[in-house]
Amino acid sequence: MFVAYQFVRVQTLSLKSGGGISAEAARVPDFCRHVERPGTPELLRGVGPEAAWSEIEKSARKARNVYTNKHGEQVTRAIRKDQAVALTAVASYPIRVVGFWDQTIHRFHKSL
Repeated sequence: MFVAYQFVRVQTLSLKSGGGISAEAARVPDFCRHVERPGTPELLRGVGPEAAWSEIEKSARKARNVYTNKHGEQVTRAIRKDQAVALTAVASYPIRVVGFWDQTIHRFHKSL
């Protein structure tokens, strides 16, 4: 079964922006004032947006970039707050599409 979406938005999130976006996706009241009657989101797979964001933040805090500077010294730095740490997709149409996400994720991983 395939149903065309009204829209699909794909974006990357940084440590700076992700907390608010995950709260909006979870329909936390102060984060979705722009929606008159926000419905409860349907989780298609995995964990909810707030739990996922918590794991992303935890991993990002541990992550380090290691590089060699112009003096030949190895330097270690935490990732920047504006560095993309997550890829998200939001679809506006509420009808489930069998196999759509599996196919999309598979194509994305093949493109890496």
